[in-house]
Amino acid sequence: MMIKTLPEIRSHCVVLERIAWGAGQTRWYVAYDAQQLGDILSGAANGSAISCYFDDRLKRSTWSMSTRQEIMDVVKTSGDCVVARPVAGSNLLDVAFVAGENDIDEFFPAIREGETVFLGAFPGRDDDGVNAVSWIVPDSNAPKRIPH
Repeated sequence: MMIKTLPEIRSHCVVLERIAWGAGQTRWYVAYDAQQLGDILSGAANGSAISCYFDDRLKRSTWSMSTRQEIMDVVKTSGDCVVARPVAGSNLLDVAFVAGENDIDEFFPAIREGETVFLGAFPGRDDDGVNAVSWIVPDSNAPKRIPH
């Protein structure tokens, strides 16, 4: 069994689960403390690639006109912007990939001023042990390799 040491959560930790055999499907979460992070990670699917981001690469913000501009600045430099809203009553994030001004209005037609959002360029599978930690969830059903 693999054991990863995770750094302390400074303000929040965004978790990206790349679903194994999911044809590009992802699940996104946010944790504000170690207990929430543990709960999220205990539910990860076998074989999935997990990345935990402890830095501000997916910045927590409150919705405003300046947030719209921040999103468009990320789009200009990265081609698109991950924009995520917390799902009420859970640690799940509802994520949209914004590539232009019209996408903001399409994906977030009812967003209200002051609502919490997370935004940034799509993050890689970084693993420096401080700002990001990534690994593959062991798959107990995977075929065993027997040395010959």
